[in-house]
Amino acid sequence: MLILAWDTATPSLKLALVEWTDLRSFKTLALYDGDGLASHGQTLAPLVQEVLTQNTLTPKELDLLAVGLGPGSFTGLRVGLALAKGLSFALKIPALGFSTLAVLAAGMESGY
Repeated sequence: MLILAWDTATPSLKLALVEWTDLRSFKTLALYDGDGLASHGQTLAPLVQEVLTQNTLTPKELDLLAVGLGPGSFTGLRVGLALAKGLSFALKIPALGFSTLAVLAAGMESGY
């Protein structure tokens, strides 16, 4: 299963392309951690195309989209969700939302 995930809730755009084989095994094909210098509206769609091209994939080969739901910037969220909704509809694949805050918290070590 090919999953394309991104989060636009924060100034630093995050994007990952992963191949998930089972509950305990996945391979990261691409990982992007933006610097926040360009707006998500200018960056996200071209970045999706670039990541797919670099991995010799087409959008039709994706199985699932995952997108951050915030909390965060209204405009950033709107950009990320609009692209997820558009791709999901056009490709006839599911788009799932995830909590940006929960993902950030899961990445922290205990004691912070």
